[in-house]
Amino acid sequence: MLIHADKESGNALRRPHILLLLYISALASHSLHTQQAFIVLTLLHLFLQIYFPFTTFISFVFLFTSFTSR
Repeated sequence: MLIHADKESGNALRRPHILLLLYISALASHSLHTQQAFIVLTLLHLFLQIYFPFTTFISFVFLFTSFTSR
């Protein structure tokens, strides 16, 4: 079971489109209204938490920094 979890986290690390989605959403949040950006980033955060648990921290960092920079 532990080996299986390690394989999944390794696969999540090899998916650069996840990081690209995060980057695009962070850029889009600056052009959207605050409420719309919060909804978009929260949905992306939930998606990553469900399907790619290892990248949840990265999505949280983007969510936090996009609203503290306003």
